[in-house]
Amino acid sequence: MRMFEKRVDALMTDLILSPAQPIGPVEDYLFRVEFQARGSPHIHMVVWIEDAPGVQDPEDCPDVIEFIDRYITCRMPDEKADPELHKIVSEVQIHSRNHSKTCRKGNVSCRFGFPRLPMDKTIIACAPWNDDEDAGGNKKGGEKAKDANDVQEKECGTKKKKRVKSPRNLLERNKKEAKEKLKPVRDFLMDANASFEDLSDLLEKCKMTHDEYQDSVKALTSGMVVMMKREPKDCWVNGYNPDLLRAWNANMDIQFILDEFSCIMYMMSHVAKPNTR
Repeated sequence: MRMFEKRVDALMTDLILSPAQPIGPVEDYLFRVEFQARGSPHIHMVVWIEDAPGVQDPEDCPDVIEFIDRYITCRMPDEKADPELHKIVSEVQIHSRNHSKTCRKGNVSCRFGFPRLPMDKTIIACAPWNDDEDAGGNKKGGEKAKDANDVQEKECGTKKKKRVKSPRNLLERNKKEAKEKLKPVRDFLMDANASFEDLSDLLEKCKMTHDEYQDSVKALTSGMVVMMKREPKDCWVNGYNPDLLRAWNANMDIQFILDEFSCIMYMMSHVAKPNTR
């Protein structure tokens, strides 16, 4: 534990808070130390960066994306151009194809989302509404949706009441359809013997257009989610900052915060968590 404390102190003092500013000028930070796997320590940290952009409306997205791309990457470094960083990323930033019991918590194949979906560029994905329906499941122009999944009739005595599908249910339906459309993509990414030149090559093998792919990716979320630029070969690489990773030489998962409320809930759950858990 003493060695870990010294490493964390050196990382903060000599790098993150130094004039080098590898993730920008730091205004404040908060972290909590936890122990897992027979006592192995790790930290959960939030860092406030001076003048970091935020997303208040869609017009803010380009500034946020530029900020993210400046400090975070998930690419596999070229082995010849940067052998040191390639070695570190290969050893500590690659998610195992053999998902562990921890990955499968919540009855999912991987709760961390690996393999991550490749993207031509970093985007902020937002859940789209069906162009032909509003949030209540009504057709534009006032016509009721005819899909039986959208509006159901419920007998109540001698009267009939119409139960309109909620926005949450519409999002869940869209998410389910998107998962089905993206299943061939994930199957190819899971195949260790498969290889692709780029995203276009992957989509061609899946018989899917770029527009169909983008729409399905956006439908997977019920809010706003950062989708990092990554090639298919990078789909198992976790996000990192190159300067921090060289110094820390251990796994990290660095993310830009879009949802302040979710971040507060996440950090408070760790701050208040008893050491026995």
